[in-house]
Amino acid sequence: MSSKYLGKQFDIHTGGIDHIPIHHTNEIAQSECAFGTKPWVKYWMHGAFLELKDGKMSKSEGKIWTITDLEKKGLSPLDYRYYCLLTHYRKRMIFSFEGIEAAKSAHERLKTICTEIKDDGRENEKYLEEFKQKIDDDLNMPEAIQILWKLIKDKNAKGKYQTIKKMDEVFGLKLLKKEEIKIPKEVQYLLEKRKIARENKDWNKSDELRDEIKEFGFEVKDTKEGAEIKKI
Repeated sequence: MSSKYLGKQFDIHTGGIDHIPIHHTNEIAQSECAFGTKPWVKYWMHGAFLELKDGKMSKSEGKIWTITDLEKKGLSPLDYRYYCLLTHYRKRMIFSFEGIEAAKSAHERLKTICTEIKDDGRENEKYLEEFKQKIDDDLNMPEAIQILWKLIKDKNAKGKYQTIKKMDEVFGLKLLKKEEIKIPKEVQYLLEKRKIARENKDWNKSDELRDEIKEFGFEVKDTKEGAEIKKI
């Protein structure tokens, strides 16, 4: 099947580490004998197991979590993706809810920072080169994530927006996509009242209305362009 779609020789073959000793060895022997092409595959990328603290995940023993299960606990697929990127694919990954909750917080903080960065139309070649080096180092995603954080924290770095956009083509975390917020009518009413209060320089009333809005699960931030609202 691989050769049918990819040819008699191709670059990358993936699989779990459990396929190394028998399954993939047989595939190599069969394909290289059949085609006379050596090597049949240029790069083998074997992923280590995803495990729980007390051992391997097992569907038969009921020790398994699905993405749907995570979503029911308030975790998004992208939170899980970020969590996976923190461990190199060749290293065993130990799943825990403490770990993924920490990853969720870091992912949300990262996304909040990224969506607030202004686009100056430039790219930062220095950080892109550092990022490329980590990707070329056997897809070293944990260190690539560190380069992203290093860029964000660098107060003197130019071209952050476009550089993050390039990096996220690899990460697939949708870091620059602003979420569409559905604002209830009650909150819209309070926002309008707060706007009037601020126009009248009634700062106490403005603060009171901000607190009321917060009770609905929304946070208001005042900027030069006007009030910005986000879901807490």
